Amino acid sequence: TNAQSTTKQVARFCQAVEADCLVYDLAEIDFSQTDLSENQPLNLLPQLAIQSAFNADKNDQAWSKSVDVTPHDSFLLTLSSGSTGKPKPIVISQAVKLARAQQTIDLYGITSEDVVLNASPFFHSLGQRLTFVPLMAGATVVFLNKFTPQAWLDAVEANQVSFTIPVATHLYALQLFIQSSFDRVRSLKTLVTSSAPIDAEFKKALQQEIQCDLHEIYGATEIAIATNLCPADFAQKHHTVGLPCKGIEIRIVNDCGDQQTAEDLGEIVVKTPLLFSGYYRLPELTEQAFLDGFFRTGDLGYIDADGYLVYVSRQKDVIISGGINIYPAEIEQCLLSSKEIQAVSVIGANDALLGEVVLAICVGEASAERALRQKSNQELASYQRPMRYFFVEQLPLTASGKIDKMALRETYNALDEDWSAPLRA
Repeated sequence: TNAQSTTKQVARFCQAVEADCLVYDLAEIDFSQTDLSENQPLNLLPQLAIQSAFNADKNDQAWSKSVDVTPHDSFLLTLSSGSTGKPKPIVISQAVKLARAQQTIDLYGITSEDVVLNASPFFHSLGQRLTFVPLMAGATVVFLNKFTPQAWLDAVEANQVSFTIPVATHLYALQLFIQSSFDRVRSLKTLVTSSAPIDAEFKKALQQEIQCDLHEIYGATEIAIATNLCPADFAQKHHTVGLPCKGIEIRIVNDCGDQQTAEDLGEIVVKTPLLFSGYYRLPELTEQAFLDGFFRTGDLGYIDADGYLVYVSRQKDVIISGGINIYPAEIEQCLLSSKEIQAVSVIGANDALLGEVVLAICVGEASAERALRQKSNQELASYQRPMRYFFVEQLPLTASGKIDKMALRETYNALDEDWSAPLRA
């Protein structure tokens, strides 16, 4: 579970999954300051043993109990990122977790000679993958407890890291540092972008600047890696997230569940042998997540004439303004390509006249607004152009490093402004 959780939140999670034991790091969460006897959720867990892993009594037979495990038994119960809604408890089996790690090893040719950097939290699927992959391959793994651009560069240089998978927000934060520090990342042989699409121009710049094999993947905790855009395809297909990986089938379906033809927009559904076991104790939600054996990702996209997947947006991120569907990713890529800002998130804010209006929340100086408006006027349709620009020092992130759009929508809807008033003036 997330180390930023409160003791009560951790206790509720343990109760929900009927945990027998909680191992925690005193540097991350301290139960010593909590009166557990008065903590209502913990009172409901009489069998819960809260004990630091560092202080565990190794002679206690309870810690060395032998358990028979089959490949189909549950290995892990993890939570989805919750970037667009309430996190879901995802169950992954022993066999699938091993198969997912092997998929990564095979995709990128990882060997015992590699040094892998893990800069993601261990409670997130990416942090787990970047731990199990080097263990299975006999490679070296370097852990970065807290990401900062400087710490990341220091770790790569000091350990001669050859492989890593940074999330998109980390890459954007690293952009300026990498441009002035090429020599510090020369050891990198393979860099894989993950968790969110990155701007096409930024992809091309990364490939030229870092001079290593650059891949982009599409997937989810429920399905693991579904597509991979390899270096050979970057020049012609940089606007896509690649082809389906071996053994994986991808379709695009409309609102009725009918399969779409090439270039038609719809929901991305995936059939994969690396599938999760279901949502813990949520059979109805698990059933709703599938369509004829395909997992419904909740993402919108299309497959081009050559079979490459183009990711467009999360369904929940679509802005409906004046009856027109607007996809934030296209607007975000336009604004980022201006080089005036470091990051941006485009959201819809409730509006009495239009239903929703487009807002752009930017990391950068307010003086950039004029250039951003000029850029949007040149490259975006009138209905896509942000009604308002806001400038902040940083965007809120989920624990897994994704931009927390739900938090942004809550913040800016709470302003309760009449956004479209200028249109009626």
